[in-house]
Amino acid sequence: MRRWLLLGGALLLGLPLLALAAFLLLFDADALRPRLAAAVTQATGRSFAAERLAVAPGLVPKVVLEGARLGNAEGGSRPEMLLLRRAELKLALLPLLAGRIEVKALELAGGDLLLERGNWSVTRPAAPPSATPATPAREPMALDIRAVTLRDWVVTAGGER
Repeated sequence: MRRWLLLGGALLLGLPLLALAAFLLLFDADALRPRLAAAVTQATGRSFAAERLAVAPGLVPKVVLEGARLGNAEGGSRPEMLLLRRAELKLALLPLLAGRIEVKALELAGGDLLLERGNWSVTRPAAPPSATPATPAREPMALDIRAVTLRDWVVTAGGER
């Protein structure tokens, strides 16, 4: 009887750990990069691209985006309004389970932001009319940002760096 209890306990602990290990080995966050680019492009009406997207799971999950570029308005002095070498987002795990997003730390490194007349506003492209009825609105998730750090940034405004 004791042997069966030990075997059952080992299965109860081992199967979730095995499933978690398989998920960590097989999950490729970088495969979500095209969807992220499309969502940012649709939300801002500007081209967006990134070189790499990674997720590091843990008690404090971390999302890393590298080589991000946000397009400039037409007629701008350069093609990109924003160049960002690296963005690192650290999330609190328990609030995620409750439907809230709590950002423990956001670090934006190697940014180059161009502010010139005409590129300050971003507009959404008009949504095409749809034949299907609109889906009911969902309650928005709460967002709580605890700390933001900017490292090695250059901001250009009115020709001044």
